[in-house]
Amino acid sequence: AEVAASVQACAGTVVYVADSNDLDRGEGLFDALAPAVERYLASCADDGEGELGSLTQADRKSALVVVVDGADVASARAKFEAAAAVMLASIVQPEGKRCKALEEVFDRVEYVPSTVAVHDMLCEMSGSDTDPSTATLAVSSAVTDLEKSGMAASCGLAKPVDLAAARRLGDASHDALRFVMSTVEQATTSSDDGSSQLVPDFGALCDATVKRAMEDFDAQAGSLMKQSAVAKRIRHDLLEEIYAELSDIYEIQLQELRSATFEGYKKGLSALRLSANLANDMNKVVTDSVSAFITQAKKLRAH
Repeated sequence: AEVAASVQACAGTVVYVADSNDLDRGEGLFDALAPAVERYLASCADDGEGELGSLTQADRKSALVVVVDGADVASARAKFEAAAAVMLASIVQPEGKRCKALEEVFDRVEYVPSTVAVHDMLCEMSGSDTDPSTATLAVSSAVTDLEKSGMAASCGLAKPVDLAAARRLGDASHDALRFVMSTVEQATTSSDDGSSQLVPDFGALCDATVKRAMEDFDAQAGSLMKQSAVAKRIRHDLLEEIYAELSDIYEIQLQELRSATFEGYKKGLSALRLSANLANDMNKVVTDSVSAFITQAKKLRAH
């Protein structure tokens, strides 16, 4: 989430260090680059519709710089582009023409060789052991100074407030998702044997838990929700991710309800006695079971 939000905040400017082992296996792009491209394309589409996009400068150009180990750029490029094609075919893209190549996503794509092992080079850089909070503060300060100097627009940099939103709300988003899932999973798991158990008011539980999580998220976001399109996008994506995760538990709850309803149906049938009205009594058991299932199922849905 932090990587994707940062790419959006930086208007699609990406420096990607391609691991040689990942390139040989044709994988490795889905952890960071795939969600970043998804977010960037969605931001571009939203910007065109006047919604949540942050790329309001029409003349801002996006760029992807791929750093590869060794000097064989041509071979690394071929492997990277092949893996990227698979990645682009798998991600969610806005409606319309799908991007099939990186050149259709970014205005400029460059491949840069590194004759030194990239990870070793990064580790040897002075200050590489800086505390993360100190490093992010230094970056924020540098961008702010650049913005004040009037050079940010010419360099194509995003607003510092968008970078601040990407940095601050990434952790807040993770915390909110973790809180919701841990709370709901604890309520729907039996303390006796760890199996799934039916929660009759599952929908109300989800609504209350999500409401509290989003209130905490909004409190941490503060004024960023009004100032930064990236903050709005992170909040929007957080809600989508929460409900996507909850949908899996909802399906399990629905299965538990089916089982409970069927057990109730069988008990209802076993309680019947032979009589002239047996057929009508059996139909009533069926009707009552279906009605109870429908009523209870409505309580499982979050609003």
